[in-house]
Amino acid sequence: MSAPAARPVVFLGPSLPRAAARTILDADYRPPVRRGDLADLPAGTVVALVDGVFDQELAVSPREVRQAVEDGLVVFGGASMGALRAAEVPGVVGVGRVHAWYRDGVISRDDEVALLFDPETFDALTVPTVNVRFAVERLARPGTIDRDVADRLLRAAVELPYRARTYRAVLRRAGLDHRRDRDDLVRMLAATDLKRADAQAVLEAVDRHRRGRPPVDPAGRVPVPDRAGDRPAAPPSGRARDEVLIWESGDRVGHDDLLAFLCFTGRLERYAGRALLRAGQPPAPAVQDVPPHAAQAVLAEAARRWGWVSPEEAVVTVHDLGLDLASLDRQCVGAARVDAGLAAALRARPPAVRRAVLAELFLDDLALKREAMRLGSLRWLADRGTGTPAEEHRAAVAVLCRANRVLDLASARARWAELGWARVSEQDAFLELVARARAAARHLSAGWAAGAARAAAPLPARLVPHSPKPPGEPRFATTTALAAEHAGRLGELIGVTRVGLIGELADLGGIQVAQAARPAGEWSSSYGSGKSTSAAGAIAGSVLEELEKWAQERFDPPERELVSAAYAEVATDGRFVAPDSLDLPYDSPYEAGRPLSWCPCVDLLSGGAAYLPVDVVRMRRGVHDICYSSRGSRKQLATNGLGAGFSMAEAALHATCEYIERHAQRMAELRLVNPGGLGPAPGRFVDVDAASPRLRRIARQLCGGQDGTVRVLDITGELAVPTFLAVLVRDRRRADGYGTHPDPRVAVEMALLEAAQTVASAVAGGREDLTVRARSLGRHERPRPTSPQDAWFWTDPDVDLRPLAERAGHRGADVRDDLTWVLARLRDAGVPRVLLVDLTAPGMAPAHVVRVVVPGLETNNPFHTGPRARLALLPDLLPRVTAVDRGADR
Repeated sequence: MSAPAARPVVFLGPSLPRAAARTILDADYRPPVRRGDLADLPAGTVVALVDGVFDQELAVSPREVRQAVEDGLVVFGGASMGALRAAEVPGVVGVGRVHAWYRDGVISRDDEVALLFDPETFDALTVPTVNVRFAVERLARPGTIDRDVADRLLRAAVELPYRARTYRAVLRRAGLDHRRDRDDLVRMLAATDLKRADAQAVLEAVDRHRRGRPPVDPAGRVPVPDRAGDRPAAPPSGRARDEVLIWESGDRVGHDDLLAFLCFTGRLERYAGRALLRAGQPPAPAVQDVPPHAAQAVLAEAARRWGWVSPEEAVVTVHDLGLDLASLDRQCVGAARVDAGLAAALRARPPAVRRAVLAELFLDDLALKREAMRLGSLRWLADRGTGTPAEEHRAAVAVLCRANRVLDLASARARWAELGWARVSEQDAFLELVARARAAARHLSAGWAAGAARAAAPLPARLVPHSPKPPGEPRFATTTALAAEHAGRLGELIGVTRVGLIGELADLGGIQVAQAARPAGEWSSSYGSGKSTSAAGAIAGSVLEELEKWAQERFDPPERELVSAAYAEVATDGRFVAPDSLDLPYDSPYEAGRPLSWCPCVDLLSGGAAYLPVDVVRMRRGVHDICYSSRGSRKQLATNGLGAGFSMAEAALHATCEYIERHAQRMAELRLVNPGGLGPAPGRFVDVDAASPRLRRIARQLCGGQDGTVRVLDITGELAVPTFLAVLVRDRRRADGYGTHPDPRVAVEMALLEAAQTVASAVAGGREDLTVRARSLGRHERPRPTSPQDAWFWTDPDVDLRPLAERAGHRGADVRDDLTWVLARLRDAGVPRVLLVDLTAPGMAPAHVVRVVVPGLETNNPFHTGPRARLALLPDLLPRVTAVDRGADR
């Protein structure tokens, strides 16, 4: 028998350039696989199937691949032909989004991955449908293109033969090639290459296998409609999985574990009762005989609430209420019967009951997501517990008794047993879980408190020089007129082709919103947005936003400036930031033992040097990039933390405040809407009219000539840097804006102006001569339909409006002083580091661009949930000792 090949064998063509592939994996690279290519490979050889031939040539068949697996080859597949065969042949390790689509029946046509390519260079000459499918969804989801345009583009791609399928041809067939921004749209579509991303994932999976490492969490089941907007396809088997996966946190929760969690926390009966009623499975008929004491207990509870102390008082009160004792008795018996029947159904827990409860959780305002994230967070904390003191066991008993509305553990155990969780060992295991999680929460809080107690280090003047503000200017380091003058030159430097003012389109009473177009940009939006009370200010803001993105695109430090080391090797060196303290996606390939490239940066809190993984500050995807998400099939690097300004202090303040804003936004959304249901709404509403004449005028301008309502909610939280959410509700739609700044009045103005930007961008995006809807990355750029409950939260005429003066802040004459104040608030909240990377490029002066990274804070990464959010998800089970809790009370 021949020895296995010393190197993996990779069949690769147009999906990934050979030169790029060699930087990822040392392998024997061969042309796209064809019939017979696997036959002579010896057992034990590791094979990566990426590209393959078909049509006029004999494609490698599923039978041939199956035989190769049976003969001992280790086969990985993804991206193209490899994705097809991995979905068809058991034993092939499937990798990537395209494989997941084939595996789950989302797509079935072989020509979804087909394209025409040059047989000599392997350069792609046409576009595969999977790339179009992924690109249009990436643009449609945040509103860069609307759903109708996405449908037309995808339909056109499906209808075109693969030999003629170019993006230009797709636009022509979709009837969009006459629009003024067709070139922009083509660039934005072409910027996404799903097959390339999956091909790299295949090579990285082979590399992990060769090094004996477990595979990264696969892309999983990703329901994507055959046509944008249609009902998602189901897996071919028609069977659902028995677990819940929450993308935002990576929590995997078994269905039975979730029901147990609901039982132990006193929430199961509420959901189960409604579920069985909606499913047409009323539990009452299952129990005919109800013990008399059960019905009596129902009446006794009502009597206690009414405060009856004697039978005579009960009779008189019932008569006064217009009730009769016979009807009341029948209702008590019926309630006891329903309760007993519900308990019996849950004890038996047949599949139909379990499915009904899970469906009810799904329908009930994100309850399924909320409870899965709560259980996942409880486990996450418990895994990090350093011990379970006796007092935490006692506290765990108390909080669970409180949750179950009983006074002692024996009563709680009895109720759990009635509902089907009778094993004392299972009950005790959950009590231990809660106790460990509480201990971990105290440990986290103690760590934050210790960080807050550190001596403050002065902000290095050499790094951040003083930056005095012009007279009367509350925010910026230069006058608006001078900023606009600089912006004109900077726009030419970075390739801005046009700046348009769109505020008047939206009836905003003179509020100015500008859009700077930079078609050559590499982000999902090719426009930067600016907003101001003046046209010059809006124009400068739009160009500076594009300047941030342009600088990030070009930031790629040379290898000589980087340090190569595994985190395990440098963990004791305090200059190196622990990667798992950053907002990595839950399915990141990060391993402490794998070498990383580290980029030098500065810690603004200590003034000392520090090192960040270059993956978190560089836009291009690296090998085994720790910011890459297989679930999202892309690198997760957002504009969060980017800041530009006409001094280093201004850029650093902007970037830091934006990071704080995203954290506050995420924490507020947890309570309000996503997943919501965690207790009272965060913060307090601000009386904008009484705050200042300027803010009152802007709020009235925002309403325009229409009948709208503007509300401003203080969502500052535990970081104590003034942060506000402004909401405009009109025409049954709401537009949001956020603002963070040391000066509360500036922060409110920023939030109001961003809400105006949301409205104006949506109106401008409705023009018939344009396809691309301009938006600012990372923001709510679309007014959203509002539910009656949501609308009344924001428009309640009796809402308690609080004076803005109640929000402590800082107004300085120097931007550097503002930054120093913000850094002090972060230190007080236990934030250990505020890291700054200078992205300023030659020719940019006097402008500066920086990226700020704050480990431990929440961000807008859709595949990450940090420790502060996890604590916020469990207010009923954890001690109120954390900075998160203290912030909620501010």
